[in-house]
Amino acid sequence: MNAKKNPSQGKVEILAVENSPTQAEKLKYFLEREGFRITVAEDGNQALALLGELRPTLVISDIIMPGMNGYELCKRIKSDEINGDIPVILLTSLTSSEDVLEGLACGADNFITKPYSEEYLLSIISRILASGKIRKSERMRIGVEVVIGGKRRFITADQQQMLSLLLSTYEAAVHRNTELIQTQDHLRSLNERLEDIVQERTTQLSKEILERKSAEERERHLNIVLRSIRAVNQLITKEKDIDRLIQECCEVLVTYQGFKHAWIILMDEACKPIRSVEFGIGEPFMRLKELFEKGDIPICVQRALSEPGLIIIEDIATDCSDCPISPFYQGQNPVSTRLEYKGKVYGILAASLPPVYAQEKEEHKLFKEMGGDIAFALYNIEQEEKHVEDERKIFEQEERFRAIFEGVAEGILITETQTMKIKYNNPAMCQMLGYTEDELKHMTVKDIHPPEVLDRVISEFEIYERENKPMFQEHIPCLRKDGTIIYTDIITTPRIIIDGRHHSSTFFLDITEREKAEDDKKKMEAQSLQSQKLEAVGRLTGGIAHDFNNILTTIIGNADIILMGMPKGDPTRRGLEDIRAAGDRAAALTHQLLAFSRKQILQPVIMNLNETVNNMDKMLRRIIGEDIELMTILSPDLGQVEADVGQIEQIIMNLAVNARDALLKGGKLTIETANVDLDEGYARNHIAVTPGPYVMLSVSDTGTGMTREVQEHLFEPFFTTKEKAKGTGLGLSSIYGIVKQSKGNIWVYSEPGKGTTFKVYFPKVEKSIGKEKKDKKPKTLTGSETILIVEDDEMVRNFTVRALKGLGYRILIAADGQEAIRISGDHEGPIHLMLTDVVMPGMNGGELEERLRVFRPDIKTLYMSGYTDNAIVHHGVLDKGKGFLQKPFTPDSLGRKVREILDK
Repeated sequence: MNAKKNPSQGKVEILAVENSPTQAEKLKYFLEREGFRITVAEDGNQALALLGELRPTLVISDIIMPGMNGYELCKRIKSDEINGDIPVILLTSLTSSEDVLEGLACGADNFITKPYSEEYLLSIISRILASGKIRKSERMRIGVEVVIGGKRRFITADQQQMLSLLLSTYEAAVHRNTELIQTQDHLRSLNERLEDIVQERTTQLSKEILERKSAEERERHLNIVLRSIRAVNQLITKEKDIDRLIQECCEVLVTYQGFKHAWIILMDEACKPIRSVEFGIGEPFMRLKELFEKGDIPICVQRALSEPGLIIIEDIATDCSDCPISPFYQGQNPVSTRLEYKGKVYGILAASLPPVYAQEKEEHKLFKEMGGDIAFALYNIEQEEKHVEDERKIFEQEERFRAIFEGVAEGILITETQTMKIKYNNPAMCQMLGYTEDELKHMTVKDIHPPEVLDRVISEFEIYERENKPMFQEHIPCLRKDGTIIYTDIITTPRIIIDGRHHSSTFFLDITEREKAEDDKKKMEAQSLQSQKLEAVGRLTGGIAHDFNNILTTIIGNADIILMGMPKGDPTRRGLEDIRAAGDRAAALTHQLLAFSRKQILQPVIMNLNETVNNMDKMLRRIIGEDIELMTILSPDLGQVEADVGQIEQIIMNLAVNARDALLKGGKLTIETANVDLDEGYARNHIAVTPGPYVMLSVSDTGTGMTREVQEHLFEPFFTTKEKAKGTGLGLSSIYGIVKQSKGNIWVYSEPGKGTTFKVYFPKVEKSIGKEKKDKKPKTLTGSETILIVEDDEMVRNFTVRALKGLGYRILIAADGQEAIRISGDHEGPIHLMLTDVVMPGMNGGELEERLRVFRPDIKTLYMSGYTDNAIVHHGVLDKGKGFLQKPFTPDSLGRKVREILDK
């Protein structure tokens, strides 16, 4: 053995699993000679028992074994937590695609086909031992679906194993191809030798013919033999079809050489006939063939198979009595010889010779050599068929590896490590980057990454080149041909040799969609959290506003009553007027809180936003000042919306004032309207949005803009970036509530120094704008009708009673619904109007009205409340025909609303 021994081989323990004692001893002798320590197990079960004791460095196992085969043993080793990292080499004479895939599936590290050279096995062992030192403990496993023989198989393996097995199979194919080339050279040499033999024999026979001129008959026979030899040799050099070859050989023997008849039977290793031909016999030969198939082999064939040389049957009557073709041997001697080449017996050649030639040794020699030539021809055909079959298998392997390479979903690049030039790529890589295969072959690794990550990519690539270890890189940007960026996870395997140069194999997994989905998920979670927070704050502020409205009703109402009876010169009047003004300011704040909490009463109509913007144009210009340019871009075919005109005006006003405050040094304020369709994609990225047609109102400015942190709190009540006393922090929160209560959505887009855009979307409605009906103002506020007041808040109740009594009405008082029903039942006269709070303990205002109408169907009802309630209001919209008075109210607004309801 010329291989140089590794000094560390003495420390390597190899477990060899081989049930053949001969093969086991041969393997042990060879490996011990190379300096390894060898332990032999006879089967898989014994090997598993020895694993715990030996903890070998490497396992070499045959596949075909009794009990547990090599595939199962490999699976058991690889699935073991302790021994799973031990490399396994499988040795076998099996070469089908299924066998290779089975080896891959069971986790084998290499697959070597018998027979193999000792140098080849040693190189595989050395490479596996070397690669085992640098293999990572955690390996990425990949899946490949392969279709072989009509069956689908899903193979799962780690990247290192996949590459190693692919390389080992490729090397085996190269090794086999080398053997085929050597075989072709040997065949060529044999053909040349055959031509030399033919020439030599031709010369020899010609010489003998010249020397034996006296024996004319012998000369004629030798010429016949010569012609038959030439004919047979021409056949064996040209004919590649076995059936035609043996048939024509029989015809030559009878036609040219003077045999009465001839036949050939080719057999398998079990002496079963696989091909048979004859010439000069006919139907009886079929009976001979039947005997072969039954196992009744004639004596001449038995002797030819067991004895070398030419077999001549001299006593036909005795030896051939049971042979169906014995009548054809009358006056002839049956001769037979086995067709053998390189120790393999292909079958039997038999013929009948005239007795005069049957005893000539030269005749014997020629006949036996003719049998050898036919066997040689059969060997050549067999080798050529094997060569074709091997080429087919190599082609199938290449096609299979190509299918794997081209069929995997991950992008694959094979690059030269020194120059980073791309050598090969699969279709998935082309699709991932948008380049053609030819374009990528003219590029390097530097061309597929954006400039900002090149230093990182090159640095890690240099480390990989230096250490030759598997490399895993996460979240690496890649630059597509169209300039867009995708993000990938990258795995680079240890170096491989292609055309004598080092190359790397890199797998790219596109995680762009996953990254986008995670970002969208975080965005939607943030929007959901913000929406939930605003909902919670809204419920809190709604309850607070309700209580404040009751208090403010008492403060403002009583202040008005006192002021109405107080002389203008009274010194206390100024303080009372301040109380009244403070009440108004508090009422405005409460109104904004109700707007944010979506508890205010809306009176929606079919309207066009363009008309509202145009009607507010002069007022807006006056408010924002001359140093700010106001531009309106209104869609001429704008759709209709259903909303409260006053609330829409408040939205436009608040957004315009905010824009003015952001335009510190002047600038541009743009109000735009448009029809838009919000699709499924938009809805997925914006919580609470229903896809469909909308009307957009956009208010943009070129002001200071906002940071993302400010935008996160923008719609929260009392959040403001303005100086103290310059803002309540309720403007945008009230806009948010109005929009949401109107079934719309609002979004803000802003960057520091680049201005701000608010976009409000209202559902588009297919309705026409109706004519606005203006309520007639009552001529007088006084009256004498009977009014039932139902209010659970004592202070509000007392103020309401005082105000209406002052206007001349007769008053019945109840603190809740049950008391109101009792008072109504006890009162004998008419009750013209019930003035009731909406939200009360026990029974709300709506239920009370239904109960009273049973026995007072003509009673009119006026509701009063500090916020909405489903008793008379649904989704913030007052039920049609309901009278409603918003708290806080003044004696004057109370008197006007009461008179309006009574006069209807």
